Amino acid sequence: MGFGLQPLYHLSEKTCLGVRYEYFKDSDGARSGTTQALQNISIAPAYYLTKSLVSRVEFRADMSDEDVFTDSDGKASGQQLQVAAEMIYSF
Repeated sequence: MGFGLQPLYHLSEKTCLGVRYEYFKDSDGARSGTTQALQNISIAPAYYLTKSLVSRVEFRADMSDEDVFTDSDGKASGQQLQVAAEMIYSF
């Protein structure tokens, strides 16, 4: 069982802000390999360089009620943080 919300706010003609929240409960571990509840939150500001080209950075936090992630020391953790950058071309 799960759900997600993903609104996109247009701040101006060239900038927008995407926000996402997702929740997933893997009650029997069939999907993820572990019985757990997963959540993620992300914020993604974007800038339209042209009508077809968008630059975006995403800041994301993944969380679980089990230690399914590893930290930078290789230790098990219930959360992880990520940053990603991308260019999107629409045609």
